[in-house]
Amino acid sequence: MINKNKIRFILIGVIFLLSIMQLLTMNSYSTEGNDLSSLTNETEKIKSENIILMQKIASVSSINVISKRAEKLDIRQNIPLFFFNAPIPVAFNPDSAM
Repeated sequence: MINKNKIRFILIGVIFLLSIMQLLTMNSYSTEGNDLSSLTNETEKIKSENIILMQKIASVSSINVISKRAEKLDIRQNIPLFFFNAPIPVAFNPDSAM
């Protein structure tokens, strides 16, 4: 038979190893949690910056702003339009005009 002292020594060793493994696992989980929270904060910051930039793009690309900048740059739309083919005639039904 196995001696009781050997069994105690083996059990104490197993408990000690399991405790160290649990400690290491919990330590890695806590650092991963910190990393996750910092990444979440960065993501929220970047999302808010994106919203601000989208608002700036929308305000700069509005028709009024573009037309004012075109006037400042002295850009005019005096270009005659040229078509390679004649416009297609559209059928007209006088009964449906009313």
